[in-house]
Amino acid sequence: MIKTDEKNIEIGKKAESLKILKDNNFNLPEAFFISVKYYEEFISNNKELLPKLEGDNTPLVLIEEINLNKNLIAEITEFINSFAKEESFAVRSSGTMEDLMDNSFAGLYSSYLNQKNIDDIIQSVKYCWASAHSNRVKSYCEQNNIPFNNLKMGVIIQRMIETDVSGVAFSVNPLSGDDKEILIESCLGLGEGLVSGVITPSQYNYNWFAQSIVKKNIEPQENKIICIPEPPYTKLVEIAKTNENEEVLNDAEVEEVANVVLEIQKLYGRPVDVEWGIKDKKMYVFQSRPITKLSFAKYDQEWTTADFKDGGVSSTVCSPFMWSIYKMVWDYSLPDYLMKTKFLKANSGIIWGDMFFGRPYWNLSAVKRCVERLPGYNEREFDLDVGIEVTYEGDGKKTGFNPKSIFTGLKILNALKKSFNKALENAPEFKKLQLEKINQLDQLNYQEMAAPEFYTFYKKFMEEEYFLNEVSYFQFIFDNSNYNTLFKDDSKKIKGDFNYLNLISGLQNVSHIRPIQSLWELASKIKADKASKDYWINSSVPEITADIQNAVNTVHIEDFAAYIKTFKFHSTRELDITVPRYDEDFSFVIANLKEFLTQEEALSPIEKNEKQYQTYLTEIAKIKSNYSARKGAKIEEKVARLREFLWWREEYRDLSTKYYYYVRLFTLKIGELWVEEGLISDKNDIFFVELENILKKNDGILTSEDITSIIHKNKDYYNSFKNYENPAEIIPNVQIGVKKKHQNLSGLQGTPCSGGKYRGIARVIQDIYDSGRIEEGDILVTKFTDPGWTPKFKTIRGVITENGGVLSHAAVISREYGIPAVLAVKGAITIIKDGQEITIDGNTGEIELH
Repeated sequence: MIKTDEKNIEIGKKAESLKILKDNNFNLPEAFFISVKYYEEFISNNKELLPKLEGDNTPLVLIEEINLNKNLIAEITEFINSFAKEESFAVRSSGTMEDLMDNSFAGLYSSYLNQKNIDDIIQSVKYCWASAHSNRVKSYCEQNNIPFNNLKMGVIIQRMIETDVSGVAFSVNPLSGDDKEILIESCLGLGEGLVSGVITPSQYNYNWFAQSIVKKNIEPQENKIICIPEPPYTKLVEIAKTNENEEVLNDAEVEEVANVVLEIQKLYGRPVDVEWGIKDKKMYVFQSRPITKLSFAKYDQEWTTADFKDGGVSSTVCSPFMWSIYKMVWDYSLPDYLMKTKFLKANSGIIWGDMFFGRPYWNLSAVKRCVERLPGYNEREFDLDVGIEVTYEGDGKKTGFNPKSIFTGLKILNALKKSFNKALENAPEFKKLQLEKINQLDQLNYQEMAAPEFYTFYKKFMEEEYFLNEVSYFQFIFDNSNYNTLFKDDSKKIKGDFNYLNLISGLQNVSHIRPIQSLWELASKIKADKASKDYWINSSVPEITADIQNAVNTVHIEDFAAYIKTFKFHSTRELDITVPRYDEDFSFVIANLKEFLTQEEALSPIEKNEKQYQTYLTEIAKIKSNYSARKGAKIEEKVARLREFLWWREEYRDLSTKYYYYVRLFTLKIGELWVEEGLISDKNDIFFVELENILKKNDGILTSEDITSIIHKNKDYYNSFKNYENPAEIIPNVQIGVKKKHQNLSGLQGTPCSGGKYRGIARVIQDIYDSGRIEEGDILVTKFTDPGWTPKFKTIRGVITENGGVLSHAAVISREYGIPAVLAVKGAITIIKDGQEITIDGNTGEIELH
């Protein structure tokens, strides 16, 4: 991952990017970076001059009034004199807030080309500083809610390359949204002609995954910009007419540009656009910045990461292996369920799941076409329930009540009721059988199996045992979601005011709470013994880890080992198959246990859960008081069934977590066998091969060369998006990266998921590995949570996430601990500032920023 060097911030973002590229051996012209401190000195020494710079073209007489620091002049002179006299230079602005994902400042600052003497270069530096005070920059800041006084500027002096061919390349096609297609625009001469729009470029669409040019749009090159020795130092000239079909780049050059752009995308882990040029058959990189806007003309359906993103397979960049096994289950379980419940007549070639930007998505359009067959369907309500951002006015598509829709609806409701009954009826026996299988897997001496025997076992395990468990889990989730939706619709008829969220709080002995409750009990046991408590508090995580590995049977080390044995299936990210489980790396558990030892009993998760159960009892009693005993009992029975569904959903999830433990274990065994065969050098490379291709290789269908190529391409794709904040939804012809106008900076709105209201300090956390900054009483603000976050919930007083809905992990855990939660708050980790005081209302979904 690219990490920002604090020193590089002092040279501006554009210069920082150039330095990173240079440090990673990309071919860039030599450059000198002028620190932001000289700009600050300019501001300090020219306060009376600044108001005069507000126009968009600063007069030379004003520029000449600005005095430069003598040390800076000496540094510039030394740099320029290190080159031959015939060399020329480009002088470019490098703002501290430009080229960001949210703010590009594209074309607002000044750049000057082909500067030859030191006086001209110094004058251009002053012009760059002056451009930061132009009206167009101030207007941009006002439109994008950027404090103008926060702007600072560095300047780049870069050796000028008088290119034969120049261009811009986008690592992801910004028009189609194709994540494997690089769009290259090119023209003859300097790139200023293309950037300024005076020259129409030729375009090349290159699919780097297939390593082929998929499209060319050749524009006759009638003009080009060249360097000239006198002001303005560049000139647009005509080109002698040639063959109209003559290409700016040959195929080999297209491939070379594409390969360099792909390497830059992999370096940053996100889509980039790159300015480049070729001189004497040598390619140079001049600039790289994030792609901030994408359209999706390629797509004809809507896709979403809802439920996949909130702690699921889309919560971070997904390994090809993980998506291959998840897709295998998804592509069967979803249409099979929809057909059994009469939402879908036939599964006629629909693609139910796909991967874009390294993350899994599911086909929102196809699912909506199914559920809109039910009378009373309201698209807005559906989107809000699932956690999808509404991009249309009003309610969207609605299904009315007519003879046809009612007849269809009755068939669907009848099928759903049968499915609900069967799901709850089968759950206890299914859990019993699966736990027996898990126990057998635990006793299996698979390491002693010969390779052919293990390959046969692995194929059966993945295609039968894992598949059955996950299909059952997925279809139970579908039943749970549908029952919840129907209950909420039916609950509108209940008399009086009641809190729906309280009705689903306080589930007892729920599976995802057990690990945290057991760890708390272990902490209480350690607290009772002073020597043990002192050891655990004062010893470092590595020291404790070493004692556990050496089986030191003192100070409750053996109790901790027993805890790990019981909960070995868990990890910090349970649906990321590449992440070690607790028995592989228990440092995270040790850190949590050390934290528990310093906390008061009032934070006990056991007591908090019991308190929430009492909240549920109070809420149901309030409802029953409005009805007769018989009617009240019927309502309570429906609520009990809703809670039963929620409880069993978590039990199925626990079984899934256990199965993924063995999926990881057995797949790594395949990796070890492939290392022995010399096929791969690292057993973890197995996660860059899809299950289908693992089985084909084991059956002799694929060659070693095939596997090497698959791993190489899949790693390139994975690394291309490892740091990218992908769009939650892909909607045809809707552009992402466009800021909404009139954004309300005093408050935000999300989905209310756990009741309560609290005012406190926001702690903006990027991921679980940053969670050590959370302090007692904080309001957690993050993208999503998964089971690895659970230990933190007993100390926080509120939760805000960018993803998720009422049935997501963050919502369920928040209700168990009785803290307010507002989910699906788009842009929360950007708009809310770390340490800011906010008020969260988990009943209304409102967040007030103070």
